[in-house]
Amino acid sequence: MAIRIDEQIRILMEYGEGAHGKDAHGKDDGDKKPTLRQLAAQIGISDQALKNLLDGKSANPRLKTLLALTRYYQISLDYFSCQDEEACKHYFYRNPPVTHPLIAEINMESAALSAKGQRNVLAIMTWMLAGHPMG
Repeated sequence: MAIRIDEQIRILMEYGEGAHGKDAHGKDDGDKKPTLRQLAAQIGISDQALKNLLDGKSANPRLKTLLALTRYYQISLDYFSCQDEEACKHYFYRNPPVTHPLIAEINMESAALSAKGQRNVLAIMTWMLAGHPMG
């Protein structure tokens, strides 16, 4: 049976390594995971909307909400294509968080491209990184 979106978000909150190392002012607050209220504020939805997602009351979240989660946890939107709990958990081992802001932005923008467009962006990024590593 396919995994539900609420289960995927719970796994994301448990295993994901996002911006939770910073408080609202960008100061380091250690490895403390955000509260539901903090996460909702960070991704731009109400506490109740996040609670509804986690309770399974909202089975079809808006793309904007999913994109905000992927930005916060520094992952690709393809995380939400995982078919079961094990695949979601293994996602984090196969796809470490994108930590450079420019790479994260390119990753998010390229998600809207066709498969060919995504391959072209990847080829350009690979070429650039080979000659000009980001630091």
